[in-house]
Amino acid sequence: MLRPPLDPGQNIALPKIRPRTLRTRSALVALVALAMLIGAPPAGADDSVPQEPAPTDTASSGSPEPSPTPTTEPTPEAMPTEPSPTPEAAPESTPGATPTPEPTTEDPAPVPVLVDTQQPPTPVAVLPRRCVGAEVMPDHARACRVLAFDRRRPTVVVWGDSHSWQQTPAIIAAARAARLNLVTFQLGACPPMLLTANEASGECSEIGRLAMRFIKAKVADRRKVIVVLGGYWRLYRDLSARPDPALFSLSQQARLWSLAGDRVFRSLDRMPVRTVGIGQQPTLGYGTAKPTADLPRAAVMPDEASERAWLRKRVDRRVEPSSVLCGPATCRTTVGGRSTYLDALHINPAVSGIFTPLYRAAFRP
Repeated sequence: MLRPPLDPGQNIALPKIRPRTLRTRSALVALVALAMLIGAPPAGADDSVPQEPAPTDTASSGSPEPSPTPTTEPTPEAMPTEPSPTPEAAPESTPGATPTPEPTTEDPAPVPVLVDTQQPPTPVAVLPRRCVGAEVMPDHARACRVLAFDRRRPTVVVWGDSHSWQQTPAIIAAARAARLNLVTFQLGACPPMLLTANEASGECSEIGRLAMRFIKAKVADRRKVIVVLGGYWRLYRDLSARPDPALFSLSQQARLWSLAGDRVFRSLDRMPVRTVGIGQQPTLGYGTAKPTADLPRAAVMPDEASERAWLRKRVDRRVEPSSVLCGPATCRTTVGGRSTYLDALHINPAVSGIFTPLYRAAFRP
């Protein structure tokens, strides 16, 4: 039985034929020879079986690609609109022709904007754009030179969290009027702290080191320095005594503050600098809608007497925003037609200009 290689790897059995005559045998031989001539590959040819073009992986685009690859080079008008996933499968460009830019297979994912409770959104530009990140406050530890710097002038250093930031418009106006340099070290949820590398790492500890290093350099250069310290003092100093679930996310800052907060005041007290503390500012509290009528002072200024006494012991001068916003019994909810409050915990920077006289007095010799 003969097995002519009609297809490599696959043998086809011919039926057994009984020879009868010489003519029949000759015909059989001729038939077999013809079959071998048709089925056998030419000498030197590749014995591999030609494969069908592999289907294009369309997982990235979500739609099927047209299969087979064209055998002739397409004209620019006939170029496929979807790019080939692999460079090998892309058709070659015509020499001298302008390459067609590859379209993006999918739209880039939008960058999420995370707004922390200590980094409130506001339409008011508080700091120069070069000093802030995606939000209205700096997004990492850095120094911000707000006004043109002159080494011969005294320098105001603002160090604190968002409760110092919300006072910045008034501080800028007062520093500009007094012809003072102004440099800020501010981060949301980062009150003034001096942490060692063994105690903590991260942005809060880093901005504390930057601020103190800057102050020490100015003192070593025998320059006059005024340090304005601001923070949500009540939140940090007794958070552990107030088990409020809404504030649980800030408990770490409260623990760090209890460890390293007073170090700032003690260190500055030993240096020839003036310290100005930003006093308690009215807050609505979590879950409170913006009011339309004046509120009781005791409701928006809790623990006022104890906080004032606490701050008085730690700084040379104090700025009390409540002296402008509040009367003996109530606190204002609007200033010049604008809401006093940006959110539950923050004063609206758009109205902070009313505090400028307080800082001008604090900056006077």
